[in-house]
Amino acid sequence: MVSSFELILHLLLLGFAVATPGLIFLAYLNFKKSELKNIVGYYCIAFFFSALRWAGGSLSRLNFEFTHSSIYVLLWTLTGIFAAVFGLYACKKLLEFAAAARNK
Repeated sequence: MVSSFELILHLLLLGFAVATPGLIFLAYLNFKKSELKNIVGYYCIAFFFSALRWAGGSLSRLNFEFTHSSIYVLLWTLTGIFAAVFGLYACKKLLEFAAAARNK
């Protein structure tokens, strides 16, 4: 059983897990078509999977019954892998973009 304070923290985390990719997506929509917009898009996808992972961790800590299944653990692991892959790819693209801008 979790305390009331810990429950409030988990609810805050779930709120941030929803807000973060939403705000990044709004930033993505405000970019004009360019390579930088693609980079922000990859970050948006990475944060979406990160948010799923944050929410999954909170649900697991709150000890819901469905969080003990093998499918849940597999999906939680895959969201972490996807978040890392898209985040690393976005970082690679951003480094390439910065190097190209420096060489102009």
